[in-house]
Amino acid sequence: MGLDIYLPALKKAKRYYDDMVYCDIRFLPIRRKSFNSVTSISVLEHLLYNEAIGLLNEIEEVAKDTIIVSTQHYFHPKPHERSPHKCFIPIHVFRRRRFIVRGVESRYLERNIVGKILAHLSFHPVLAFLGHDIVAYKISKRRV
Repeated sequence: MGLDIYLPALKKAKRYYDDMVYCDIRFLPIRRKSFNSVTSISVLEHLLYNEAIGLLNEIEEVAKDTIIVSTQHYFHPKPHERSPHKCFIPIHVFRRRRFIVRGVESRYLERNIVGKILAHLSFHPVLAFLGHDIVAYKISKRRV
């Protein structure tokens, strides 16, 4: 299932995927432990810090097994974009939540680590190069 508040992106995604939901991710319309895996790519930095932490809490609630979050590890506002960056989540926040964090030293490391994580899962989405700085992930012990 995919979620988006930007209607043009949602309409485009609906051409390729069946389960797309128009919603504000700050208020997830999803029951606890509804999904085996939850992936958030390039989302947290577009929210205010407290909203991003709230979304991270929600993601941890709806995921049964695996969480993959990709974001930047520094603040780069990009005010010229349609949806400018509003915050960054420090690495220690992910580590305190027992996420494994990779890619801090090199953005090219991220592509490799995401591929390894996704290869471990039961699905294999096609990912373009991700231009973020870190990938934080959790995989439950029963899946490892």
